[in-house]
Amino acid sequence: MGKDKEYFYEFELECLYKQIKMAEIDMPKTGARIKEHCRMAGISVKDIQRELFIGSFQSVYAWFHGKSLPSIDNLYRLSHLLDVKVDDLIVPVVKEYWIELCKDKSPATKSVLVDYVRMMRRLWETDHSVLN
Repeated sequence: MGKDKEYFYEFELECLYKQIKMAEIDMPKTGARIKEHCRMAGISVKDIQRELFIGSFQSVYAWFHGKSLPSIDNLYRLSHLLDVKVDDLIVPVVKEYWIELCKDKSPATKSVLVDYVRMMRRLWETDHSVLN
């Protein structure tokens, strides 16, 4: 392999980033949605505390204000108490992240990098204009 090719691969690997979209839960909006469903169903904080066997009513208020989320078990129980699907209580948000693949040493990342280098080598071998 010539010097130009090696430099090209190193340069590309140093600059390789990948965009990742991750679905997360919007805690404040989810809390507001839970609170609204409770209001519409006429279910009080005391009712939730009693039905879900929660020791402290402050936990429920923390959900309502988006400071914390119910556990999966409590979210499931709450959905049954409110007669809605779990998905109806959750407000998702999709966040985009850019990661520098060269800094990540995981096997999955190495696989992506190897595939990328192989693709660039094929391009180089078939068409030298990829550098222009």
